[in-house]
Amino acid sequence: MEVQCNLTTALDRCKCQQPVYWRLRKAQSSTHDSLAGTNMTTALTSKQKNEQAAFARFARAMEIESEWLSVCSRPEPEPDLLCVHATDGPIAFELVSLTDEDISKVQAAGSKARQDAFSTSDPSERIIRKKLNKKYMTSVKRIELLVYTDGQIITPDDVIIPTILPWLDATTHPFSCVWFMGERTTCRLWSPS
Repeated sequence: MEVQCNLTTALDRCKCQQPVYWRLRKAQSSTHDSLAGTNMTTALTSKQKNEQAAFARFARAMEIESEWLSVCSRPEPEPDLLCVHATDGPIAFELVSLTDEDISKVQAAGSKARQDAFSTSDPSERIIRKKLNKKYMTSVKRIELLVYTDGQIITPDDVIIPTILPWLDATTHPFSCVWFMGERTTCRLWSPS
């Protein structure tokens, strides 16, 4: 049995203009996606749908699906998602996909993709440095970063993590926590404590 969460008060307090209400499972017997939401106001962009899908995969991988009462996409210069946690309240999430542009172009081309071999390099450091230096405007006190791979990078998790980890301590950034969701690893990479 599923229960629809009504978080009008919490969402109003966070000035969430695009609420997406997630359903919480009372029983784990359903194979239905417990984090699948329906937008109640305006249509989501492709980028917003991808971000919400990535966050749902992250919550499922960390086995914390039921801890999130709602998730809504936000416009720039706010972080990508405004989430309401069952005990911690509002938390803003910025998401960044580690994407190799060359691989992305080949995948987008589909059957018209180039068939020859091509060289590529790991874009992780460049992408993370750019994200860590970005400024956000939000009334939420806690901003977390979710770094994820989405099948558009050849670099394995065990190379990505040591590449980006030093930048999390070396750079002053707005994030209270940094998470990583790769091909095989999902974990907290960094927090100030």
